[in-house]
Amino acid sequence: MPEAALSLIFRAKLRAALKKAGLLQQLPRKVWKKDWVVHCQAAGQGRQVLHYLARYIFRVAISNSRLESFENGLVTFRYRDNRSQQLHRVTLPAQKFIHRFLLHVLPRGCAKVRYYGIWSPASRAQLEQARTLLSAATTITCCRRSRA
Repeated sequence: MPEAALSLIFRAKLRAALKKAGLLQQLPRKVWKKDWVVHCQAAGQGRQVLHYLARYIFRVAISNSRLESFENGLVTFRYRDNRSQQLHRVTLPAQKFIHRFLLHVLPRGCAKVRYYGIWSPASRAQLEQARTLLSAATTITCCRRSRA
């Protein structure tokens, strides 16, 4: 996607949302006259992009197990380089770590994917019942095949 076009679209959508919320007047007019820069980076194609996006839809950006230490205002954590698959350690001031973490929080109105229907934790009894019925159906099918 062309970054210049994306910048214009993003700026226009943000301005429209601020106007709708009644907050547009709180910003200086010169903000809207400047060129905006949007960071746009290719994530690959096909399955690679789905894997990349799934990390943000299904779970948090960094799990507690990857946090190694918090000492003297510094946070050390591990991450895996997607290109080389090598593990790396990074130590950042707590404020910078929190800033980076919050860049990955989904905006209001966007929900993480959760299990629903019989896969929901609240429906465990129904899931077990479905498994039992499927198991019985499989057993009956197998028995009919073996008789033939």
